[in-house]
Amino acid sequence: MLAAGRMRERVDIEANTRTADDAGGVSSSWAVITRGTVWAEIRPLRGEQKVTAAQIVADATHLITIRYSTDVSAVGVAHRVKYGTRIFDIRNVTNINESDETIELLCVEQKP
Repeated sequence: MLAAGRMRERVDIEANTRTADDAGGVSSSWAVITRGTVWAEIRPLRGEQKVTAAQIVADATHLITIRYSTDVSAVGVAHRVKYGTRIFDIRNVTNINESDETIELLCVEQKP
């Protein structure tokens, strides 16, 4: 179990919403999901961690830990994390020890 004191950052979990436009196309926008503002621990991955993470995703830059939620997904571009002006695309979601207490989000930070 992760100590609550380590989750010091306030982040938004956003979902990608696609809607049809009048021209027959599709527009995409991001919105904070219900209960989407959460406490998190954000850790940049060091070199040796990136090698381990490469088995899951080659370009991972950060590991973000939040309380367990079934609302967060890495399928397609379903969800992302917004921290201030920084955006992190979620590449993998892991339920730590299958305990339904915390989840780790393996993420790639978008370039500004």
